Amino acid sequence: EAITHLRNGYLFQTGSIDGITKAMEWFTYNRSVATDFARNAFAFAKENFELENTIMQLESYLFDKILEKH
Repeated sequence: EAITHLRNGYLFQTGSIDGITKAMEWFTYNRSVATDFARNAFAFAKENFELENTIMQLESYLFDKILEKH
């Protein structure tokens, strides 16, 4: 998952008016934590989705598969 509840975001049930209302209220009273969420989300995205890192992960995976066959 790209978002972990209360670590780098706030999860709620899709289509839940109550859920989005609670999320908006939570962010209203926890603005400094929202800044931390943004930092954590950026770090996660950079680590997991940046092209160079993705290529390195794929290369490592393929290398391991080649070694398994030999």
